[in-house]
Amino acid sequence: EDAGKHLDQTREIVREGLADARQSIWALRTQDAEETTLPVKLRRIAEGSGGGGLAPSFSLFGAYRPLPPGTEREILRIAQEAIHNVKKHAGASHLWVELEYGPKTIALEVRDNGRGGALDGAKVAGPGHFGLTGMRERAAAIGGELQVTSAPGTGTSVRLRAPAPEVAREQTGETR
Repeated sequence: EDAGKHLDQTREIVREGLADARQSIWALRTQDAEETTLPVKLRRIAEGSGGGGLAPSFSLFGAYRPLPPGTEREILRIAQEAIHNVKKHAGASHLWVELEYGPKTIALEVRDNGRGGALDGAKVAGPGHFGLTGMRERAAAIGGELQVTSAPGTGTSVRLRAPAPEVAREQTGETR
């Protein structure tokens, strides 16, 4: 019985390692010279998720402005994980990725019309389910909050809302 538990834990660690490798590969792909802004990178990720009966769409709201590189990186990683979860678990026919630039905040929403029933914040993830935990940690790292809503048969929505500091202010340490 103990050996079985250790084997299960090892399998989960390997799965997490593979997920990290997949995210690293995505990170390399988003370093292309023509992919310079967060909206362009997100659009490419969304469009790249299509196929297999999944139709993606990307929408941008608000006026684009550059964000600190660390903030953009975490937003991309959250989007990648959420999109991966849709492809792997949702059984959805449509995926919506929306990015919204507000005056002092940035919001990302990844939603689908799949089977729903994803874990919400009130439940504890089981062994090997680190996706939502990782997304929440990434959101917290940029001072944001992640909200997951899901119900059986209605799809899932992963929404990030975070402060959007100005690049110049963060790079110079200047306060206003």
